Amino acid sequence: MQTLLIAGLSYLVLLNGSVNMQKLRSLYEKASLEEASCKEVIRLTEKSTPEKDPVNYCYLGAAQTISAQYAGNPYTKLQLFNSGKSKIEHAANLQPKNVEIAYLRFTVQCGAPAFLNYSSAMTNDKTVILDNLENVFRVQKDFDLFYRIVRFLEKNKNVTPTEKQRLQQIKTNLNVK
Repeated sequence: MQTLLIAGLSYLVLLNGSVNMQKLRSLYEKASLEEASCKEVIRLTEKSTPEKDPVNYCYLGAAQTISAQYAGNPYTKLQLFNSGKSKIEHAANLQPKNVEIAYLRFTVQCGAPAFLNYSSAMTNDKTVILDNLENVFRVQKDFDLFYRIVRFLEKNKNVTPTEKQRLQQIKTNLNVK
């Protein structure tokens, strides 16, 4: 069933010529639990370039960092992680105020093992996200992204009680649950 779903998504992407962001986001959310989803995110974004589509390029990098957990060889794991990290950082440098890029980098940094020492942008990413989250809802009207970010932040142990209060205030301002 899972293979059929991924094949169907792939067909829709080929038919459209562009990546459906809701489907890409859903696959990304499953990438750390399902190797097939991780591979599909990479496949769907592998042709993206940082200059033309920094968000998809960041998804590619994020999925590559996650794919490291599926590699057997420690050297390959580190190579995959570092390659993905480089892509994420490139995208973040191109668009430092992009909420989706900040969110992706934050998710990767939250999941990265401490010994990889990849956590320096967490505070900045949370600030970018919280400062711009209302715009995602009101201006961009990207409700899918908004609710995915909210769910992640509400459950995340790296979000302080003060930041969670701010998130709750944003939800209250927008009159959403």
